[in-house]
Amino acid sequence: SLRPNSHHLREVLIFCFNMKKVNECKYREELSTWWLSSRRTYAKQVVRVDEARWR
Repeated sequence: SLRPNSHHLREVLIFCFNMKKVNECKYREELSTWWLSSRRTYAKQVVRVDEARWR
């Protein structure tokens, strides 16, 4: 009875992985232009947030 269970689990994992990939691709597509143009600004903001968190 292990075989059908592991096969089902594999199908579920593949489905979840594919959905995640699709969502990540859409997310990256939307952010790619913004990310390339404001990467340095974003990095500075992250540093500021980290500094504020530790104060």
